[in-house]
Amino acid sequence: MKKLTTCIALAAICSPALGIVTNPDLLACLCDDALTPSVPQGSYCPDGTYCPYKCPGCTNINWTSSSTGYESRIRATCDIYSGNCNKTTEYRCAAGYYGNTLNGNSGCSACPRGGTSPAGSKSITSCYLPNGTSGTDSTGSYVYTSDCYYN
Repeated sequence: MKKLTTCIALAAICSPALGIVTNPDLLACLCDDALTPSVPQGSYCPDGTYCPYKCPGCTNINWTSSSTGYESRIRATCDIYSGNCNKTTEYRCAAGYYGNTLNGNSGCSACPRGGTSPAGSKSITSCYLPNGTSGTDSTGSYVYTSDCYYN
């Protein structure tokens, strides 16, 4: 009695039962998904390649304000070997602040004189007073005609 073997190769089904004899080890491996079930996620194909887990719903969450001067986000990474979604919290200085923070509570300072900076700035040299900023000093009033960066 012949052993019934089926396999999937580039969306074409081959089967000894239908008279098409193909070595399954030579066929491309298609990993499981809703449309083409073949090798299950987390398994190895006959050619030795690995069909990774996909971790549906394992997505990053965008930066949000966590406290004055700080932002945080959830960074999600899929472990393709276990199917676990690993989540870590990242922190950075908010716009208008600069520095380094590991915990979202310390390490960021406001840009001087009401200046601004892009979120995630690490150095005071990222701080600037925007074009059109006005002020006064001992010599009178002034308006910046271009962005003025700190150094």
